[in-house]
Amino acid sequence: MANGAYTASHFSPVEGLTIYLIDKIMKDCFGNHINITAKGTSKMAEKIFTSLRAANTARSKECDPDGKIIPLFFATELAGECGEACNVVKKLEREKMGIRGSRSDVLKLAEEIADIVIVADLLAAIYGINLEKAITTKFNKTSLEQKLSVFLPIGEETEL
Repeated sequence: MANGAYTASHFSPVEGLTIYLIDKIMKDCFGNHINITAKGTSKMAEKIFTSLRAANTARSKECDPDGKIIPLFFATELAGECGEACNVVKKLEREKMGIRGSRSDVLKLAEEIADIVIVADLLAAIYGINLEKAITTKFNKTSLEQKLSVFLPIGEETEL
């Protein structure tokens, strides 16, 4: 595009056309071109989410061979993992402020955030949601709504 942030070789024809149209809208309506900083990450993210979905599916069958787990289970598990991540952040901030109490570390926070993504994928799988596509769509929608210039590359055309 005009700002040189990316070239057509980074994207499929469908991605390129979509990016061109978004860039044109951004330039015409808001006076600035889009800036995609995550060049080439779409395929990598797709691979990560595809691998996660396959592993989650296999592990779920091993843990719950009779399929007794219902969506509410994963929804409450997700809430619990978010709470655990928040608790780690509280401990990290407590240490920064020099307040007495238990401590944690960034590695523990990384583990809790990973748990959130894993459980979010389990919940998404039950409803047939492509998590990579949903994240890309939501991120780009927010960028458009907020008149921001950073968008995620658009992967293959798949259903959410």
